[in-house]
Amino acid sequence: MEKPFVAESLLGITAIFDNLLASLSALQSLSGMNIRVAEESTLIHQALDALIKSFGIERSSVILYKEDGRVEAAERDWEKGRVHVWTENEDSSATLSENLQREKALADLAIRSGEPQKWTDECAEPRTDFDGSCLINAPIKVEGKSVGVISMAYPEPGFLNEWHQRLLPLFGNFLGHILTSNRLLVELETEVGKRTQELETLLEESHRMKQHYRNLSLVDELTGLYNRRFFFSESKRTLGLALRYQHPLSLLLLDLDRFKRVNDTFGHAMGDTVLKSVAKALEARLRESDILARIGGEEFAVFLPETDQDGAVELAERLLETIRNLHWQSGTFEVAISASIGVAAMYPDQKTGGAEKLDQEDVLDMLLSQADDAMYAAKKNGGDRAVRASD
Repeated sequence: MEKPFVAESLLGITAIFDNLLASLSALQSLSGMNIRVAEESTLIHQALDALIKSFGIERSSVILYKEDGRVEAAERDWEKGRVHVWTENEDSSATLSENLQREKALADLAIRSGEPQKWTDECAEPRTDFDGSCLINAPIKVEGKSVGVISMAYPEPGFLNEWHQRLLPLFGNFLGHILTSNRLLVELETEVGKRTQELETLLEESHRMKQHYRNLSLVDELTGLYNRRFFFSESKRTLGLALRYQHPLSLLLLDLDRFKRVNDTFGHAMGDTVLKSVAKALEARLRESDILARIGGEEFAVFLPETDQDGAVELAERLLETIRNLHWQSGTFEVAISASIGVAAMYPDQKTGGAEKLDQEDVLDMLLSQADDAMYAAKKNGGDRAVRASD
């Protein structure tokens, strides 16, 4: 008589042990979930998989109640796989599967009562007792508030026992914490992304405004060339390098001949067109290292690093030809223009009278004065020509 009793006790202990392992396995699966995943539905399906695999039940489901009245439902079936159902509001349960419709009725009761619920094959209505049940659920709580229900089902009455009854509310609480953490992370990342985008927009706008004001202070608005302020600032830096390393450097001063006549005859709009066209043509003829600027109404200056006087005169002749070939139309009249260029140069062999012994401003003033005198000499001789300062 003792052997059957011992065997029965061992079977009972084994069943308890199996249920304990299944419960621990299910909870361990939850603890190992990555709450940083973007999709909440992924976390829910992982939780349902954990119930299916740990307890060998036929199906499990989660029904979530949104604050705006919508309902989300997800179910995991052992044979049919997983299904995700979205309904727009609580009254659209007709779109749910037959199982989920039944489970939603029980879920509504669990949400209202805040307690686990049970459904039996023999009952037409939900019941709160757990004997002989084939469907049980438990609220999913977030910060003490029931936001949804998790259910497990098995077709054989009595299969879902006291272990399931105790585990499911605990499982629902764990799942609630996971969903809360996921939502907080998603909200945080969304907010960080939003703030980052706002910061990037502000930085971009700040950079754009900075560049805009920098351009206003350094760039001539009409021609797009550097202005007088930039020219003198950059020329001093370039001149300092030439003096330090005894490298050749030249300066061109260019003034358009009889430009006032263009304005008086054809209007200031035509005058602006001429200035812009000349500026663009000059820029196309120069190297990137050359410094071109509009320093007066129709006066331009060109600083030429690594260029001696012969090279500067050669370039000046090409610039004169370029301007000479420009033409504009004003009604039936054709507009053309020429220029006068003064060329001054600094040499490393002290042909400038010991320029390397002077400071940058003195040398720059000397070059400007020489180029200016040469330019007016070109104008006195009829314009459309380049004159060396040394001549």
